[in-house]
Amino acid sequence: MKAMVLEKFNTDLVMQEVKEKEIKSNDIKVRIKARGVCRSDLKIKSGLLPICKQIKFPHILGHEIAGEIVDKGNNVNSFNIGDRVVLSLYCGCGECEMCKVGEYSLCEKLFYWAGFKDWGGFAEYIVVPARAAVHIGENISFEEASIVPCAIGTAYKAVKRKAKIKEGDNVLIIGAGGLGLHALQIAKHFGAKVIVVDKDINHLNKAKSLGADAIVKPNIKIAREACQSLGVEKIDAVIDIVGIQESIMMGLDNLKRKGKMIIVGFSPGKEVLIEPYKIMFEDHQIIGSRNCSIEDIKKSVEMISKLYIKPVIDEIEALENVNNVFKKLAKGQVLGRIVLK
Repeated sequence: MKAMVLEKFNTDLVMQEVKEKEIKSNDIKVRIKARGVCRSDLKIKSGLLPICKQIKFPHILGHEIAGEIVDKGNNVNSFNIGDRVVLSLYCGCGECEMCKVGEYSLCEKLFYWAGFKDWGGFAEYIVVPARAAVHIGENISFEEASIVPCAIGTAYKAVKRKAKIKEGDNVLIIGAGGLGLHALQIAKHFGAKVIVVDKDINHLNKAKSLGADAIVKPNIKIAREACQSLGVEKIDAVIDIVGIQESIMMGLDNLKRKGKMIIVGFSPGKEVLIEPYKIMFEDHQIIGSRNCSIEDIKKSVEMISKLYIKPVIDEIEALENVNNVFKKLAKGQVLGRIVLK
């Protein structure tokens, strides 16, 4: 099959013919119709993540994947050839405590990690265990579905399952990229007032068009004034999709007592200093949120199907143009996601 291949870190991807993975009894083979491009792909390409030490070249990136099943193993009964599916980027052992509740990203014995440890979606086909797949209906395009496993499912988990956002809550979202713009829509759907922080005015304007109640550039004082403009002194929950010292401090400074700080974003190798006394005194909850479960993916697909949220796709490009997409991503020129056909 053809694939855009990474031959070594910090180089452009090149189109090559590679050997397809063998289909085992519990696997499905998917013809990939669309794949989203995430900033994590850029970090892997640059060799910045700890998992990069396990990568063997040539490597295929891409972890936001949707397509059509073209073959399956003998033990697969839950899917048929021709089914339209979206794929979780993680597939766990299937037997541990986390896997039994669909939390594959938290499995200690990861069987598969698309685009990170293992070959991903920047190719014609992919072979994965059937338990990593979720059906999608005809009313959702492959392009929309492709960004669910990361950009939308991750946002859903952070907003609904971790922060437990409900009607009347006040939410601060730090970072208006692919995850932030979807977290905004999800929080608004569940009845929250939302302030969005980003350093880029184009990202902020996009957030405003999607329903943000207030938009601000990174600044603790201005963020506090935005809270007051909504009639509140402090925030019920912060969704931090940046994960650096400044964003964490801004979030905590605007968080009310017993409020929740959900950490989704990160910057490889950068540490954050927090004064434990303040966390204790305010009874703050700092909660990590890694990717999403199979159920989160299903819920996200349902929300798209019912038009509760709209996947934010900036452009649709050909797979062979992925290097140009990476350049745009590195410059912060992408609103939401670019999807490769």
